[in-house]
Amino acid sequence: MYSERMKNLVRKGQKMFVGYLLAGYPTNEEFLEVLSFCDEIDIVEIGFPSANPYADGEAIQNAHRSVHRESVCNLNYWREIRNRICQPIWIMAYQEDFITSGTCLEFARNRLMDGVVIPDADNQDELSEILRPYGVDVIPTVNPGMSKEELEKTLKKTSLLYEQLYVGKTGEVNPHESYMEMLKYTMQYPDVIKFGGFGINSPKKVDEVLKNGFEGVIIGSELIRRLSISKKELKQFLRDIGKVVRQ
Repeated sequence: MYSERMKNLVRKGQKMFVGYLLAGYPTNEEFLEVLSFCDEIDIVEIGFPSANPYADGEAIQNAHRSVHRESVCNLNYWREIRNRICQPIWIMAYQEDFITSGTCLEFARNRLMDGVVIPDADNQDELSEILRPYGVDVIPTVNPGMSKEELEKTLKKTSLLYEQLYVGKTGEVNPHESYMEMLKYTMQYPDVIKFGGFGINSPKKVDEVLKNGFEGVIIGSELIRRLSISKKELKQFLRDIGKVVRQ
């Protein structure tokens, strides 16, 4: 673990809530406003705008389509984001948009992020080596469809892990979950901090996932859905989730 913000958070020994929001959604200014009431979120995962967010479900894909990518990708806009919040920032992005373009290294040099989640990264080991001097963690993703050999390879090289609760796109309704066997295996690595994500859309589900052994939960599609209704709706949902995580 290379990020000082992440180290300080993990030292508290508390369950953690990772909340995904898409930069520039609903608008550039409204997004900055939303950041002001994200106190319940321990780690802010921010989506980097993409023309092809193929791994995401309908809610997040629709949000990507509405974002003005050129203005949102401006470095000064991200400096404003970094100045607005004290929590660790994870950037969720795709290889072509963020790595191939050189934006990732530019963000790292400007200290705009604490971690990256790149589901289609060509070489996460190489990326980790590049970002290490800047105190940026690479958070790999695993899913129940992976073999124990694949899981082991990942677990031996990371201290933070994003465990998808099912195989598929984000935000699926009533997906077929089969994550318990994967979680049972990954729990053999107690030094790895495990976050469960995909399909978590209620306080009840958060309670289940945390009680099953995850150190944190990641919620994305449901936050975007609530925000699409209203900022008031999102605020209430964040409070409801925060109560469960802190109990």
